[in-house]
Amino acid sequence: MKPLIALLTIALLSALPAGAARAHEFRIVLLVPSAAQAEARNAFLLASSERDSHPDETSEGHLGGVDSQLEIVAPGARLPPTDIAVMAGRSRPPALPGSVWLVLPDLVSQAARTRILGAGPGGFSARFKARYGTAPGPDATRIYIAARLVDIAVRAHDGVASRPEMEAAILPWLAPQ
Repeated sequence: MKPLIALLTIALLSALPAGAARAHEFRIVLLVPSAAQAEARNAFLLASSERDSHPDETSEGHLGGVDSQLEIVAPGARLPPTDIAVMAGRSRPPALPGSVWLVLPDLVSQAARTRILGAGPGGFSARFKARYGTAPGPDATRIYIAARLVDIAVRAHDGVASRPEMEAAILPWLAPQ
């Protein structure tokens, strides 16, 4: 009986999307110009530590209650294997495998942008400056917005779901196209 259960478990896991099989973590790649990569990492780390962070983390924080493993590459560079890719700038999006969800923070509506970033002493700019000693630039702001969108989508599905499901979860936050 035990070999049958093991075989069924393996079959079930191999039938799930990659993100679902690894529900406790996902990989995310930020496509950011080299000059802005350190600031983009800081913005991502700020966003990923706001809701579900805990001591002794072995990841780059949590989005949607799930560990996130972060890599940052320059636009045009070869992408490492990933579940989610984020474009910080306005360069042409790369060709991605169909299973990779591409997050474009510039598509967020102004109302959603204001809600995500907040204002005043509790807003993103103030928190970023308090933590890192400098005001965030445009790429850092885009990465923060994208990380919050990832948090919304991952939380809605209790992990990384299919690309259409992830996109549907953030649809209310996007500007009409």
